[in-house]
Amino acid sequence: MITISPIGTGEPSGRIPPTSSENPMKRFFVPAAVVLAGAAFAGAGHAACPTDEQVKAVADAYIAGKQLAPPEGLSAEDTLCGRDKLLRMLGGHYGRVVGYKAGLTNPAAQKLVNYPQPVRGVLFERMLKHDGEDVSLSAPGIMFEADLIVEVKDAAINEAKTPLEALRSIRAVYPFIELPRGVFNAPPAKLGGLNLLYHNVAAFSGVLGKPVTVEATQQGLDSLANMTVMLMDGTGATLDSAKGAALMENPINAVLWLAADLKKSGGALKAGDLLSLGTLSRIHPAKPGGSARVRYEGLPGNPEVSVRFVDNQ
Repeated sequence: MITISPIGTGEPSGRIPPTSSENPMKRFFVPAAVVLAGAAFAGAGHAACPTDEQVKAVADAYIAGKQLAPPEGLSAEDTLCGRDKLLRMLGGHYGRVVGYKAGLTNPAAQKLVNYPQPVRGVLFERMLKHDGEDVSLSAPGIMFEADLIVEVKDAAINEAKTPLEALRSIRAVYPFIELPRGVFNAPPAKLGGLNLLYHNVAAFSGVLGKPVTVEATQQGLDSLANMTVMLMDGTGATLDSAKGAALMENPINAVLWLAADLKKSGGALKAGDLLSLGTLSRIHPAKPGGSARVRYEGLPGNPEVSVRFVDNQ
């Protein structure tokens, strides 16, 4: 039985240290069910927060690598209530909260799921891996995409009003390949933004590259919007390419959004928080024996991050 305990938004989230010192996304794809975990939600709709039993079914599917039919009829308030229950349950398996994820941070993604604004998820400690690590495809439906993470330097970020002010409270930028996996089996339009929000914005795993320092100047800020992000397969062939401006015109605008959204629920960003800012590519299925690499041309050193996919071990 899973015990529900509160997530301390006022506690330090901790830091994952490095192992060493096209166009905006055109589709958000949730794969067809490989395993159906049964009907977690009876009836056509709900007028209240999902019950502990209903949320536990989602948590069990999340952890076991199964999929469920999405719930129907949840209001925004009910969705947030269910999400918060789910996050408390997931923490017992994935460890402490180390940061946050912003999803739907470009108009193309919002249009696909018919939802007009970004959504926030949580990053847990055991979700994150380091550059070059093998990733076991332990669950069906694991995907990969180009992303970007920044690390918070200080709490002043919560008072930032402009992207440049926010950049002054960023310690480092990390290349990041996100490995999302949808628990709810549905095409994007049927899934919707609320169900994406409910199951933690499909956060499953991801691979961090080495940290890069971007100067807190207008030139540094512009470099984040103007960089070219290239997602490549194992042969070096380019799968997708996008400018940093695909994320809300500048990735740091996603930082401002996360800080504001967290404040609405009584939370705040802290030093060491890792913030995933959104996809800079289409989403591709991970296959055993495959690999992926992302290059960020225009950031200092044109950094890269890579991942290899292996059979379930």
